[in-house]
Amino acid sequence: MVKFIAGWIRETRLNINFEMFAFLAHRLTGLGITFYLLAHLYSLGHRMVSAESYNNTMLLYDKWFFHIGEWILFLMCAFHAFNGIRIMLVDFFPLTEGQKKLTFWVVGITAVLGALSALFFFEPLKEMIFITQ
Repeated sequence: MVKFIAGWIRETRLNINFEMFAFLAHRLTGLGITFYLLAHLYSLGHRMVSAESYNNTMLLYDKWFFHIGEWILFLMCAFHAFNGIRIMLVDFFPLTEGQKKLTFWVVGITAVLGALSALFFFEPLKEMIFITQ
């Protein structure tokens, strides 16, 4: 296993390019979404215990750092989805020369959606942090 990891690191260092970062980001966002799904199922499992347990869990999730986590989850899902579409386009159509341009489009669309969605996700944070009277 150590030999495999050392070989993978060596090959990654030799082939560093923008698409390699897109590949790694696609894998990492996929893992992040999977871990979120497991945590989500665990949280919903509290509903089977009791209504009080579920309500306490939902109150815990109404903290500022969970709002930031939801926004990061949205960014991960957006990037993963658009990058998956890019991968399908490159695999099924003769677009290998335009792969770098498509990768920039994926990052750009994700950044625009992230900036626009911040207005939605951080609206409750504004109320929590800046207490108005």
